[in-house]
Amino acid sequence: MPSKLVNARHKSGVLVLASIFENKPLLARKLFEWPGVPPEVTTAFLEVLGGKLEAADGAMIAADYAHLAELDDDAPFRKQRDESELKARQVLGDLRETVGFIYGDGAQRDLGLEARPPVDPTALHSLGKMVLERMSNWTPPATSRIEGYTFDKAGWTTKLTGQLEPLGSALTSLAREKRESETTQQTKNRAIEENDRIFSLTATLLSTLLEAAGEKTLARRVRPSTRHPGQTIEAAAEAATIAPENPPADG
Repeated sequence: MPSKLVNARHKSGVLVLASIFENKPLLARKLFEWPGVPPEVTTAFLEVLGGKLEAADGAMIAADYAHLAELDDDAPFRKQRDESELKARQVLGDLRETVGFIYGDGAQRDLGLEARPPVDPTALHSLGKMVLERMSNWTPPATSRIEGYTFDKAGWTTKLTGQLEPLGSALTSLAREKRESETTQQTKNRAIEENDRIFSLTATLLSTLLEAAGEKTLARRVRPSTRHPGQTIEAAAEAATIAPENPPADG
């Protein structure tokens, strides 16, 4: 399913394309009767207009789907980040309490654990890496506050490393996915802009031709909206559930 903005444009594009297909014979006949334009010229012109709009609409939908697919790629990495973040925060919290319990506030400061672990996952990962570095060069005090308790530095290092590695991997993957989604978003934006440009030209020309042929009702149906790019006046009004824009006076 296309995104809302793209789907609204697509519906108007389909309407204009259908009008071109259905009214080619009528326009060829009427324009030949009035200004004397050869029917084959009118038919060829309308086919070119329709082809341009169909290509622009297809490119827009393809770019939209590509962007939606790219966003979906983030899901497993977000899950990995959230799960490993929760575990890493728990390990850091336990480490902080353990060090404080055995050696006091001074040992917590030595390891950078004087405050509770941060909420932000990137900051949490940075803190964890710093704690690991400090702990590798840290020698626990010879005496502890609680007799009989000792600090298992190797065990805590293994435990913390085991949670920081998947967290770091997830953060790296999400950063890459963000750059890729920004690229697909830019491609989608350009495709929408091109579709809007082609749609406006096509719908305006078709509406003008129908008006010139005396088909005022048909002309109003395909008239492009000035407030909602890529949509007809009627479709935009229906989608927004607001009063339709006032079309120019007939003739």
